[in-house]
Amino acid sequence: MSMRKAEPAVNQLLSDIAGRWSISWIEQQLSVIAADPRVTVGFLGDFSSGKSTLINEFVGQPDLMPTRVEPCTASAGQAVAVEGLEGPQFFRTTEDNSLETITRSEFDDVARGVVPGRPVVHLPPFDGFPAGFVLVDTPGLASLTAAHREVTL
Repeated sequence: MSMRKAEPAVNQLLSDIAGRWSISWIEQQLSVIAADPRVTVGFLGDFSSGKSTLINEFVGQPDLMPTRVEPCTASAGQAVAVEGLEGPQFFRTTEDNSLETITRSEFDDVARGVVPGRPVVHLPPFDGFPAGFVLVDTPGLASLTAAHREVTL
């Protein structure tokens, strides 16, 4: 699907999410997102501010990125829209930056920093999340853990 065809769906989805979460600046940036089919959206904010929850809502999978009452994202994870998939595929980056296939539970451990690497999940594209979209989940800017702030920056 080309970005031109997806633009109204993307704009509508982002507008709906922005309205539900009271994030007015998203609507102001929609034309920038529509300009390039390879879009990377980074979610930045304080720790435990709902970044992972927002990504989960965006992709329509409430338990994709791990969420808890206490902060649990320790490594910058990615959700990537990839053509030809029927369901999520979970990976972690290795020391040489290649992707290693892992299980769902290992994905959660990588996201929480229990296992080294960066969590990456490939998802089937859909209207509003076309192939080429990458969503980046970060630990948080105001984390009490210096390593979390460094990963986010």
